[in-house]
Amino acid sequence: MDGSGTVAFIADTHNHRIVQMRLSDGAQVGTAISGVGDFLNGGTALRFPRGVTWAIMQNPNTWWKQDMIRVLFVADTGNNRILCLHVNGVDTYKNAAPNAVMSFSLKWYKGSVGSDAAQYQLKHPMAIAVHGESVWIVDSGNDRIVQYNHRGLYLRSLGTKGTAPGQFMQPWGLAIVGLGDGARLIVSEWQGKRVQVLALSGAPVQTIAAPGGGRLGGVALFRRDDLDRSADRWRIAVTDRSNSRFYLLKR
Repeated sequence: MDGSGTVAFIADTHNHRIVQMRLSDGAQVGTAISGVGDFLNGGTALRFPRGVTWAIMQNPNTWWKQDMIRVLFVADTGNNRILCLHVNGVDTYKNAAPNAVMSFSLKWYKGSVGSDAAQYQLKHPMAIAVHGESVWIVDSGNDRIVQYNHRGLYLRSLGTKGTAPGQFMQPWGLAIVGLGDGARLIVSEWQGKRVQVLALSGAPVQTIAAPGGGRLGGVALFRRDDLDRSADRWRIAVTDRSNSRFYLLKR
């Protein structure tokens, strides 16, 4: 959702666009990004976008910590990158002009500080979550979770392919619950058919098998009340794509 809590950003995957929907009546009120295409010189054409989220973060193009901006993050799955757009105000968003792309999205595609090393490459990113000054990405094709800072600098990756706790089999959805170092990563797996709860260090905390053995999709958070952001104030929804339903989890 946007900052007002009244408009949702939705990845319209097979139409290669991000639309804005008013929650009160379900009406489409705009298109944030549209147009199918391959990544080229920082363009905003999308190819099968999946995850979308937004956050208020320090402007990555300045060093002034008070320069806070709204950023819309899109998992541009078919182009193997994360697209980052500046949100201009509450209801007005920059359209698909090349200069709307933040400079660090290019680093996320090609690697940190211009490097093309394999560890920096994304393959079919599916979801994004923001925690503090870190951006966490589900790098599904590489069976891992990747952490970047707010300037697009690669920090580390968590997990390898496998079925043991802390490993992944086609991770799909991601959410972060809690504050500070005590926060938890909630990761759903398509092929692994389970939800994993991990510490920010990557240490396994809990594994929950999908009821009925369904392949799991996205993860969403629902705030129970507005008192604070502690973990027990949230409910977690996980989509079961095999059985066309979703599950609600609670702490």
